[in-house]
Amino acid sequence: MLAASGPSRRYGKPFYNSLTSFNQGDVDVWVVNADGSGRLTNLTDDNNDIFQKKINADGSVTVTPATDLGPVFSPDATKIAFPSNRLDPPGCTLGDPGCTNDFDIWVMNADGSGTPTNLTSNAVTEVLPEFSPDGKRIAFTRFVGDRDIWVMNTGGTEQRNLTDNMVDPATNAPTHELHATWAPDGTKIAFYSGPGTGSLGIYTATDIWVMNADGSRQTNVTNNGPDVGDIHPNWGIKK
Repeated sequence: MLAASGPSRRYGKPFYNSLTSFNQGDVDVWVVNADGSGRLTNLTDDNNDIFQKKINADGSVTVTPATDLGPVFSPDATKIAFPSNRLDPPGCTLGDPGCTNDFDIWVMNADGSGTPTNLTSNAVTEVLPEFSPDGKRIAFTRFVGDRDIWVMNTGGTEQRNLTDNMVDPATNAPTHELHATWAPDGTKIAFYSGPGTGSLGIYTATDIWVMNADGSRQTNVTNNGPDVGDIHPNWGIKK
């Protein structure tokens, strides 16, 4: 079962974004218990850095003047993948003039030890990483003209474009594919696709698609036409 535009599941707790201070552009990632109990935990408080707050002590996982966004845990919770523009000059933040805002996919130890590793060091932007259920691969979105779903090994090797073939049937122009999410058994990937233009993530005339994990058998599963935007699929949990 797929749910569109819902919170993602991570070990029983959904992540979400909260715009806490519009004037300062402070967009944080929070985590909350699935039933709403307990306290809300800010994972990216303080200058868009990624934090993991423990019950008894708050500890910074990554301290950098760069913008670090959208962290996701590996299935065994030992690693965190996240997009970052930390190769830009110090002090660059999202949208700053003079900054490339070239986001790469980075991986780090979940406890903050060691040095984060850049998996996609290049001159284009990669965002929205998602670990496969077996923890061996990462799906992500790469911006090269249009947006496409790519998959790589967790070490950054064997990077492959899965949706390069997708086009708008009305114009034969490339479409944009974003927000890959793995089926629980790792055999399929859901995403959304559409011909629209705009900034990261939100397009009109988008549909939810499902394909095999190797990119084959791409299937439009909502097909709602140009007046509807279906986005952010999430797989249900089979009982």
